[in-house]
Amino acid sequence: MYKKALYKKIFLLFLTTLFINLSYAHQIFIVTGYGTWGKTPNPSEEVVNLLPSYICANGSDECTDEFRVVLIKAILPVSWDKAGVQLSALIDRYKDDTQNHLIGIVSLGATGTSGITLEQFATNSEYGEDEEGVDKGETKACKFFSTFCPKIIEGGPFSLRMPQNVYLNQIKARINSMYPNFTINIGKDYLSNNYLCNLAFYTSLYRTRDNDIFAGFIHLQFTDEKDALTSKQVKDATIEYIKFVIAHSN
Repeated sequence: MYKKALYKKIFLLFLTTLFINLSYAHQIFIVTGYGTWGKTPNPSEEVVNLLPSYICANGSDECTDEFRVVLIKAILPVSWDKAGVQLSALIDRYKDDTQNHLIGIVSLGATGTSGITLEQFATNSEYGEDEEGVDKGETKACKFFSTFCPKIIEGGPFSLRMPQNVYLNQIKARINSMYPNFTINIGKDYLSNNYLCNLAFYTSLYRTRDNDIFAGFIHLQFTDEKDALTSKQVKDATIEYIKFVIAHSN
């Protein structure tokens, strides 16, 4: 009799644990940066490494499992041949994960523009030399007309942009409220996004175009330049960006 009751308790405990695990299937948000170029540190890598392991969907600093959005952090190589492949595999892995739900992806990259820029456009073109010496679009025609450059994805659209209902102006205002003295830009055209940063953003937009998954890109100024935001400030801005996306994902 005692054993029967014990087995029943164990079975009920197993069912309860199974129900909890199914109920608390994690929401996922991918964040990527780029690695070093030779001996030159990439600020996007530093910012990604500073990010927490999760963000609370209920807006608090601490929360239980059911409110946690897990941040999957990845550093991409500065390589034409490797970055797109690795990013595509990462997106597909979590996009097709039936146990968890991929909310979105935001990639970070460095630029000489002051402050940070919230990009919204990407083109299907490759231009410039990577860390491994692979030079894309070395022709003069490619330099001036991206239609003559090698393609990121053969057969893909010439350009992609974020959906019109993504409120970048509101995200900008939210970040500006934290750091009113720093410049927060919104990318106005395709030319504001270039090089391997463009590859990351185009790949993300293309791989998520048929799904209800957010894809964004943040350009940040090199931190050793005058008046640049510190890595901690960019980290805080990135967290606010992701929080806004999470809050508007349902």
